[in-house]
Amino acid sequence: MGGFSTIISHSEADTIALGIKIAAHLPDEIIIPVTGSLGVGKSVLIRGIAKGLGYEGRVRSPSYVIERVYDTPRGQLHHWDLYRIESQSETEYVFEEIRMQKGIRLIEWGERLVDYLRDRFPIIEMEFQDEPDTRLIRIDKRIKS
Repeated sequence: MGGFSTIISHSEADTIALGIKIAAHLPDEIIIPVTGSLGVGKSVLIRGIAKGLGYEGRVRSPSYVIERVYDTPRGQLHHWDLYRIESQSETEYVFEEIRMQKGIRLIEWGERLVDYLRDRFPIIEMEFQDEPDTRLIRIDKRIKS
């Protein structure tokens, strides 16, 4: 199968709506790296996914704490942010933690785990576009949207 679906988001509201749509198709056990530059909207998309999973609380980026866990009606959502992970040993440790968890595991800065994740897990890629607030979002076809 393979390949990507490409979607253009023109606003934060569009990105949240896409996250809600993605959540409806996620299995209860999955690892998804979310890649893209700083400020591209990875946490915004994950906020939408959390909302789509039925989480009603505030979703914050785990940049400083590395992981936040949200209890949803569908089970736990693990929101990882690997921006501050630098060494190979930290990367290996974090990957083992993620792999051993249950639930939906979304990994911001998932490109830092490329050696561990390559072709094993579906991926979401986000890119800035020329127009303000516009993002190109590529969703691995193994994830329905």
